[in-house]
Amino acid sequence: MEINKKKSGILILKGDKDRKFGDYPKVDSYRYLGLHMDADRQVSEHLKHINKKSAYITYCLRNLRNLDNLKLNSNLFHTFITPNYRLTYAKYKFAD
Repeated sequence: MEINKKKSGILILKGDKDRKFGDYPKVDSYRYLGLHMDADRQVSEHLKHINKKSAYITYCLRNLRNLDNLKLNSNLFHTFITPNYRLTYAKYKFAD
């Protein structure tokens, strides 16, 4: 199996920034297991993505709140809104 170098990147957290790693690109931020990391090990990059995702979900669901079906509204709430609150909780917990 060969490593896809277009989908790989080296994020240097500390140490020599000038070190060569073959043909692998050096990146300033990287997404690993859903967590956006940057070289300074700050959560600000991750919080930007949380804000963007939360705004998108809220925008997509804006017309669904006027539906009259209680069971459908309950299912939509548990499927879309509850995870959205959990995402934004991280924003407020780690905000400066």
